[in-house]
Amino acid sequence: MSQKNNTLRVKATDLYEFDPMTKNQERTFKLWEDGENLVLAGSAGTGKTFVALYLALEEMLNEVEYDKIIIVRSVVAVREIGFLPGKLEEKTAVF
Repeated sequence: MSQKNNTLRVKATDLYEFDPMTKNQERTFKLWEDGENLVLAGSAGTGKTFVALYLALEEMLNEVEYDKIIIVRSVVAVREIGFLPGKLEEKTAVF
């Protein structure tokens, strides 16, 4: 029985170009370009996760030394849990 290969090849040129929408996003892009390590914090819905994943994916696709992105989040809510729908248990579940 042969195994089906479900691999999807993505190149950096396949990404939609995204420009920062706020001053803080501009600052995040600049600091990332400067090679700074970043920890993003702020209100829900400000684009922290999107920007972080976009920059990480772009970097990973442009560099041969990376082969995966690891997403880390706190299991303990330190402030508002966010605006996305769902119960607290669903939002804090470990995948």
